[in-house]
Amino acid sequence: MVLAVTFAFGAIGCYDDYLKLVVGNSRGLAARWKYFWQSVAGLAAAAALYYTAKTPTETTLYLPIARLGERLGAFLLRRLAGESPSELAKMFRPELVIRPTDQLGG
Repeated sequence: MVLAVTFAFGAIGCYDDYLKLVVGNSRGLAARWKYFWQSVAGLAAAAALYYTAKTPTETTLYLPIARLGERLGAFLLRRLAGESPSELAKMFRPELVIRPTDQLGG
């Protein structure tokens, strides 16, 4: 999978260089098309990994500094979208969160 994504990004870059060097278009591939095709490649890889997973562990997101171990998918997205910023901040361990009132060096 890593090789396929690397190849896709390389092909996008190769086409951009082709436009610049061979065709003579000094601007190359427009940034919106680069981002579009890179997003297509990344989302295709993510979907392939998600739908070919055989165990729940393969689709669980673990954040080491947060109290979060959730299955990836629509449920997690709905949960994160529906939480207020203060509720999301409660998921993080307070001892690891840097506060603006913390003083350095004394």
